[in-house]
Amino acid sequence: MNVLIRSIDRNAGNHLLTLRNGQRATVGRSATADLAFPHDEEMKDPHLEFVVHRDGCSVQALGTAEVLVNDQVMNSHELQPMDVVVAGRTRLQVEYSPKLDLSAPVAKPEDTADEEAINWPEYLSGLKLAESSMQLAMDYTTLDDVIDGLIENAEFHDAILLRAFQLGPQLAVAWACRCLKEASNLPAPQAHAVNVAEKWCNEPTEELRREAEKVATDLDHSGSGAIVAWACFCCGESVGPAEFESMPPEPYVECCFVRAALIMHAMQFTNFEEQFRSYVLWGKEMRQDPKLRARANELN
Repeated sequence: MNVLIRSIDRNAGNHLLTLRNGQRATVGRSATADLAFPHDEEMKDPHLEFVVHRDGCSVQALGTAEVLVNDQVMNSHELQPMDVVVAGRTRLQVEYSPKLDLSAPVAKPEDTADEEAINWPEYLSGLKLAESSMQLAMDYTTLDDVIDGLIENAEFHDAILLRAFQLGPQLAVAWACRCLKEASNLPAPQAHAVNVAEKWCNEPTEELRREAEKVATDLDHSGSGAIVAWACFCCGESVGPAEFESMPPEPYVECCFVRAALIMHAMQFTNFEEQFRSYVLWGKEMRQDPKLRARANELN
């Protein structure tokens, strides 16, 4: 059983999560939640938990939180396909599917209690990895192990891409900002672009996302900082002009731009292999350390 949980409030942003049998996910305001909505002041932290089992998915209110299912208070409930769950002001729709929705971030395989082997070609198909990288992935059971294996085999480009995919859009941008700022001094215009992207990570508003678009465009999308700013812009609902009808970005395009920025930045160093290893390690630290994640942008 695979369950897709998506936010259906336009002002809540594009929050998506796919869960497999045996997995669970929390919803709350802070970055320690699997789905975080920091701007929903009526949401508790944590507010609720989804649990997927062989026959379906259940929702459980946490602490003193109140949960609505289809506009009725149900603090513990077995969900049906297309049910709408409300936490605070945020509405989440639950969909059941026999196959993973590869347009959505998928729960990390190392978090699963399901003993079924991960189908890496299916799980990673949307990323367009090199064939050699996909073959290597077949030897491992967790995404962290796949990334470590790619680094050991000098498949640095795909290791960076997978780390960005693992982190999710906003935290991947924050990770890229950290890498660029810690690795060396950037030219002032590129540093400004990174600062704009980092500001958006801390406060992901449409105004700041559009500011990142302008900065990247003013720099002709050239330079690692400009590319990170463009990755930030691609995290939104539309990459078209603000006055036009919505034009959703391609799936995982922000991951590709994060990778491009970090590759460009690393290759200026004579010890570029060590730079790649440092980048991947910093990303792992940001994902695993709740305090670091909260401090580095309170992301979803």
